[in-house]
Amino acid sequence: MSTFVNDHISRLDTELTTALRVSSPPSESSSFTTTEAAVEGGDKTAYLTIATRSIDLHSQSQLPNLGSVRTLLEQYAELAGSEESTTLDWLFIAKCTVAVYGTLLHTLLNSTLPLSQSIEYWNSIYGSTRYEAYYFASTLPARSVALAKSTVHRMNTSHLGLGTLLRSHEHILTSVFPSARRQLRVVDMIHQEIGHKKKMLECFRKEQATRLGLLMKKSPNFGEHDNLIQETCQCLYFMRWALNDSNTAAENLQTMLAQPAEEMTMSPKAAVLELHGLIKAMSECRQELDDTHAAYKPPSLWARYWIPALLAYVAADTGIKILFKHKEDIRVWARELADTAVDFAVNWIWEPVCRVWDTIRMKDQRLGVLSKEGLKSDLDSLERMVVEFAHDHYQLSPSEIDNLMLKVRDGDLSVVLKAYENEIKRPLKNAITGDLIQTLLIQVQKTKVDVDLAMAALDKLLKSNELNFAFLAVAPSMLLSWASFTWLKNLYRQRTGRQVGRVGQSIRETMRRIERIFDLSLNEASQLDCEGQGTLLCEVHLLRTYALRLPKRNSIRELFFEDLRDLENPNLQVNQKLLVISRMSRSWDFLQPSGSYKI
Repeated sequence: MSTFVNDHISRLDTELTTALRVSSPPSESSSFTTTEAAVEGGDKTAYLTIATRSIDLHSQSQLPNLGSVRTLLEQYAELAGSEESTTLDWLFIAKCTVAVYGTLLHTLLNSTLPLSQSIEYWNSIYGSTRYEAYYFASTLPARSVALAKSTVHRMNTSHLGLGTLLRSHEHILTSVFPSARRQLRVVDMIHQEIGHKKKMLECFRKEQATRLGLLMKKSPNFGEHDNLIQETCQCLYFMRWALNDSNTAAENLQTMLAQPAEEMTMSPKAAVLELHGLIKAMSECRQELDDTHAAYKPPSLWARYWIPALLAYVAADTGIKILFKHKEDIRVWARELADTAVDFAVNWIWEPVCRVWDTIRMKDQRLGVLSKEGLKSDLDSLERMVVEFAHDHYQLSPSEIDNLMLKVRDGDLSVVLKAYENEIKRPLKNAITGDLIQTLLIQVQKTKVDVDLAMAALDKLLKSNELNFAFLAVAPSMLLSWASFTWLKNLYRQRTGRQVGRVGQSIRETMRRIERIFDLSLNEASQLDCEGQGTLLCEVHLLRTYALRLPKRNSIRELFFEDLRDLENPNLQVNQKLLVISRMSRSWDFLQPSGSYKI
């Protein structure tokens, strides 16, 4: 139920408890046996004490059951007799009155919610030729049934033939468009029918808002002990008017409000009878509200969506046939798609990541083009070849041989090159009898050593950038995965943002109506009149339903409810509530004109 009604009734109970020093009520289940015992014993004082405490008005989830209140009133009527009334009698009656008052307030307030939602539906299609045409097409089966029933009824009552009735445009239009005036074009009659239903619902909601506002403005005030009887009787009087009087004209309402309080005073017995009548009239009121709304409410969900459902069925049937026809191809595509996804995940994400991990832990040392042992053996072989050549052709001392080895390590082969220059002068002769081939082979070994040194430098460069290469290998797949995840996340956020944006559109429209109520009342009085107060409660109650679709993250929903409680607070003046609206406009993105919302 409405949190506002709970808080309001709990506040009234607190006033009763404070003014008359009534202890906190125990649970109803533990006290009901005691009330019956008190009735059987004929102890009126004990019964009133226990019964008063058994009516729990502090519950934040529900109001007292009217059936239990009716039982307590019946038990009280058996004990009351002709004794004079006491403060305890009126305290019991006051708590029963507050329980009935809260239930009536709750009933009227909740009855405006489907009215507001129905009015919102009619507003959404009113004036749009496309939507109005779809509305006519969706309700065509129901209109056809209505035409058939009307035709059968006319045939039975007027004895006219079927052909005569079906050729009568008046009969057809009256049956298909019962609430629209006869016009030449069907489009105009559809437009008029929608406008008529919208107008009737608005008038009915205005009437309910006036009743609701009257109950709020004339809410009992039990702040002092002396006004207990007067406030209780006035509350009963206004509840009776809210339930029975369907004429909410301003002059009628003003006359009723100007009635002296003395004329509303009644005896405890009359008050009990009035409460019985109000409880009985409550169920009749609910039925009246349902019947009125049923006459002008939007089409049912089946009527609104049977056309899309039919199209969806045809499309689904065609799609299933196509899928069944190509089921083998689809299986192959699905299998290849699954294999591709698995291969991508394993070969381009998992294995490269594992290689990066092994590189970081120095487990993978395979990246290289030359080993150190191979370079050392080639260099040693070149030294031996040059030393042997120099030993055979030149008489070198040990120190000169050591110096020659150092030169060879530095790449100096001048000893061999000088001999090669002499041998190359007679290549054919020296190739057979000289040292030309030996010097050539030494230079070949020197070339091999130079290549090995270059490869060793390249190997060192590769090892120094091994981690960079590992990350470079995994970067494309990780980038693709990150881009896909980001796209899906943004798609979800955009979907959530669009949902909140649609809610924000409804909230902004409702906030506009609320601000208009305050603007029109700003120069007249500091407080709203009955109609304005009731309409405000209806609009805020509608906002509560919209707020349930707001996210809970960052306490967005909770803080928005806090603002709504400020709007419906009857103790705040009109200018203060306008400041609340201004604060809400600054605080919530979904109230901005752009309709944007950041998740």
